[in-house]
Amino acid sequence: MKTNNLWLNASKLLSAHKEIVVFDVETTGLSHKDDRVIEFAAVKYIINNFTLLESDALHLYINPERPLPEKITEITGLTDNDLVDAPKEHEVFQQIYEFMGDAVVAGYNSDTFDIMFLESMYLRFGTDFVPAGTIDALKMARDRITKKELKEAGKQEKHKLEIIADYFHISFTAHAALEDVRATAKILQIFINEYRKEAEEVAAQYGIVKPYIKRISYWKGFKWDRNRIYVSTSAGDIYYCQYKREWGAKAGVELDMLDINWIEKEAWRLTNSTNADEFLKFTGNKHIA
Repeated sequence: MKTNNLWLNASKLLSAHKEIVVFDVETTGLSHKDDRVIEFAAVKYIINNFTLLESDALHLYINPERPLPEKITEITGLTDNDLVDAPKEHEVFQQIYEFMGDAVVAGYNSDTFDIMFLESMYLRFGTDFVPAGTIDALKMARDRITKKELKEAGKQEKHKLEIIADYFHISFTAHAALEDVRATAKILQIFINEYRKEAEEVAAQYGIVKPYIKRISYWKGFKWDRNRIYVSTSAGDIYYCQYKREWGAKAGVELDMLDINWIEKEAWRLTNSTNADEFLKFTGNKHIA
């Protein structure tokens, strides 16, 4: 049985929060430091027992105050004339800031593209973009659908949004930000349903284990993003990655079979933490009697 950290962490976020914002940006180029957002779209969804229900939307065109490269016009269909009368970044930032809030955010390739553009935009206005958590539907697509399955379905062997949407018979206009968002949300809902079904089957077959915690210890990695808090349990050793803010396991331990929410709450209690932020600061070595 394969341990799936993607669903483990997504399910925790969807269980712990009432809303999620799915968003997308179109930009003047690929550099989040040098290029600018020209179209921003976000849809807010209420999370009702793992079902996403649309509640609000924000769609903006933004004047980048620079000519658009021909390639960007070719991809997005937007021209300089389309954006000349659009508001500038400083005129719409507050709208974006208030709409995004500190919600869980999701997108398609958002972890390595869209979020980085928002982070750069926020920094230009002297603040940080710090969502409650992130879910990237592209990572789920790569996990759920093999290139062989795409080929057998007569699709290109790539996990682009438009290809995966077509695979699921979802029609939309690619690189139109608001349509990208709603297509992403539909794909995300499909994956959520599939992951949940599998998790329920595993639980029915094996049961979910609440192991005894033996020790909690901090481990400083050889790089800052490898720092971990190890939790040694009667079912094996698992760890919390401080950089990614997600649980992982050593070889031979199946996270799917463990009640991670229960383990997490116990780890908080045993380290005198009341929430994840406090637990992240733990650097001790605690043996449980």
